[in-house]
Amino acid sequence: CGLDAIDEKTFGWMGGQLIVLLAPSSGGKSVQLLNWANYAHRFQQKNVLYFSFEMDLWQCMLRHLSLAYQIPYSSLKGMGLTPDELTGLVARLKLADGGAYFEYDVSLEDPTPEYVDSRIRELIQTKGKPDLVVIDYMGNMTTRNSRRDAKPWERQGDAFEKLHVLAKRYQVPFLTAQQINRDTIRENRKRKEDKKAAQYWQDAASGDQRLMHLAHFVIGLEPHKDESMVSYHPVKMRDAWFA
Repeated sequence: CGLDAIDEKTFGWMGGQLIVLLAPSSGGKSVQLLNWANYAHRFQQKNVLYFSFEMDLWQCMLRHLSLAYQIPYSSLKGMGLTPDELTGLVARLKLADGGAYFEYDVSLEDPTPEYVDSRIRELIQTKGKPDLVVIDYMGNMTTRNSRRDAKPWERQGDAFEKLHVLAKRYQVPFLTAQQINRDTIRENRKRKEDKKAAQYWQDAASGDQRLMHLAHFVIGLEPHKDESMVSYHPVKMRDAWFA
């Protein structure tokens, strides 16, 4: 993933694994997912299939350029780039990476594992199998056959279960994110101080418990915006751990 302290313990993201990033609302989930995808593409020449079920293509490409060229996102937004100029810059970025592709998919109409599966099959037939699939993010996902009366968090659980199957089927790492509940974090930190709770990050993960059960690695992201830094928390680490 490009973070040495994590890579040394995990050997990176491996085929068949589901890796989940936990962060609060506006806590940097999309930026971190794109950062890891950009690292895999630019520095490891990996084929990346990137689904954004939250941001449109314009926002994705601006953030990608910001990360790749170390230009502040706010500066890029103020440059008044035309769609053709932006597309051209991203195309040049892709050409510089040894032939590996970086495919965006911003289909907001069908945020389902079934759609993800269809896009992987399509790429296998045309450009080759992706080496990494990124999905931003679980909170917006559902399935095509969830129960009609299912709660939103149950639909997310159904989707995560199917993504787990796809990761195993194609032997590709799937990287996604889920939101945490700030109130639950605060409450459980108090309980932890009273020695009544041990894993407040796990308790505070939004959605269905299948996410925590099926994921290979779950990493918490805690932003400290005043200090321009973040803390990473090892929430669930199979055969691995980091400080």
